[in-house]
Amino acid sequence: NDVIGETQLPLAKFCKRAWWRYRKQIKKGAPSPESQVRFPNKASEKKWIKLYHPSVKDRNGDPKMQGELEVEFVVMHKVVSDLVPAAAERELPNANPFLPEPDRFKFSFLHPLDALLELMGPDLLRKVCAVICIVLCLAMIGITAPMVAANVVTKIL
Repeated sequence: NDVIGETQLPLAKFCKRAWWRYRKQIKKGAPSPESQVRFPNKASEKKWIKLYHPSVKDRNGDPKMQGELEVEFVVMHKVVSDLVPAAAERELPNANPFLPEPDRFKFSFLHPLDALLELMGPDLLRKVCAVICIVLCLAMIGITAPMVAANVVTKIL
């Protein structure tokens, strides 16, 4: 288990936005928090967060992005959170937020290049295929070179 990357999540902006929404609702004479159970995701935010590994740097010495993670923040009143059940992981009830099954890697002997693409990524797969092509070309040259040399020698004699 190796660290892919790390980042800091600026939650102050999300909390401040939820606080102002809540205050606006209070000023408008909004209904009680219990009545908001039907719409608990009004203050939700989905965002892609970039992950950086502390020891991986690019040529300029800046941290190199190692991946991205999509996170969803749902900020709601305590009363609403008590009324809206949320289970751990994908256990029942799988709601608030709904967590779909992950799209995991599936190996297949019928599609080996797809498996290699998943394992190595497109850049490394392209390099490996280029090396394999070069090795095959050199092998073909190595196999045909003695025949060509023998033909040349027999024509000269």
